[in-house]
Order: sequence, then structure tokens, then C-alpha cells
Amino acid sequence: LYDHAFGTALRSLVEMFILFGVCWWAVQAIRMRDIQQRRVVEERHAGEQRLRAVLDVSAIPFAVIAPLRDEAGLLVDFSLTYLNSSAAMALGKDRSSLFGQRASIEFPAGWYEQRLLENFVAVASKQEVRDFEVHSTANGSENWFRVVASPLDSNVALWFSDVSDRKRQEVELRSADRRKDEFLAVLAHELRNPLAPIRQAALIAKRPNISEQQREWCNDIIERQIQHMSLIRETSNRSSSSNDM
Repeated sequence: LYDHAFGTALRSLVEMFILFGVCWWAVQAIRMRDIQQRRVVEERHAGEQRLRAVLDVSAIPFAVIAPLRDEAGLLVDFSLTYLNSSAAMALGKDRSSLFGQRASIEFPAGWYEQRLLENFVAVASKQEVRDFEVHSTANGSENWFRVVASPLDSNVALWFSDVSDRKRQEVELRSADRRKDEFLAVLAHELRNPLAPIRQAALIAKRPNISEQQREWCNDIIERQIQHMSLIRETSNRSSSSNDM
């Protein structure tokens, strides 16, 4: 119906429309992908902001530390990248002054003595979760903290709580048990002293040919030692009452 030139022109025009349609579809697909990615980023950022807001007002101390490496690539320290108000209060320092500081300097507890570096390195390099206790003498007061360290991407997340009251109660209970054991040992020693004369007097009183004078002597010994044991019992009762208080 048409000559060769017209057919070639028509085919080229159709191909151009098809190419235009493909390009338009590709542009729209790329635009939709960018919109979706931007939406994901915005939602993630909003979620991080909400999480940060929750952590900021949390009563539980929380911090994030990032690993610091030397020239050889060895992990030698950590820097504070985030901490909430409760964590700053537990450390006894201003929150704004702690960001970016070295954990080995800012943490009040012994860095090497209490194996803090070892635990944090294990969390960062081996992706382990560590749960341990730290003894602190910051601000002139003696405190104990329970620390839970968990991996957070390439960083380390720290949750810690003050367990000083529980530690002090444990120390008081151990001290009370020790005083009780010492008291029982002294009481057992004191009871052995009056029991020996009572036992000896009872053996003499069992003899068939004992005289009346010897019998009276045995009775006096037994009565005197019983009074001494009663005095020991009263003393022990008063000591027990004072220890319970």
C-alpha cells in the first residue's frame, strides 16, 4: 500500500514512541524508587528520633560507645557517642561534656582492674552480650552498677543500673552471719567450762559409798554451775536481741 520510504519512516516513528514510552516508564520507576527510599529514610529517622526521645527521659541509664583503634587496627578504647540524662547523672558529670570523650577516662570505675575494656572488646569484636557488675567510687561515694553490654551495629550499647543497696544488704548479711558464727563459737567454749564440773560431780554422786559431805559438795558444784549456765544463757539472749535489732 505504501512505498519503502514511507514504511521506513512509519517504523522509525513507532520505534521512537516505543522508546519514549520505555524511557518514561523507567523515569517513573526511578522516581517511585527514590520516593520510597526517601520515605523509608524519613520513617527510620522519625523512629530514631522517637527512640531517642524515649531514651532521653528514661530512668534507666543508657549509653552508646564506639570503638577506637590504634594504627595497627587494634581496639584500644571507646568513645561516648550517646548517653541519656540518667547515665550522665549516674556518672556524676554534665551530659554535654561527655559526648565524644574516651570511655577509659570518663567511666569512674577501674578500666583495667574490673576488665571493662575486655568486656567491651568482646561485645564489639565477637558480637557477644556481656552482663557484669562494676564497683565505683565516683564523687566520694561507694556504689555498685550492673552493666549489660550488647552489640549495636559496629558500636556497643550499655544499660546499667545501680545495685548498691543490694550489695550493701549482702555485705550486712555476711557480717551478721560472721558475728553469729563467732558468737556461737564463744558460747560453745563457755558452755564447756561449766559442763565439765557438772559431769565430774554427777559421777562422784553415783558412787555407792559416797558420804553426805561429798554429796552436798556435788550438789553445790552442780547448782553453782547451773547458775553460771543460766547467766550465760541470759547474756546470749541479750546479744541475740541486739544483733536482731
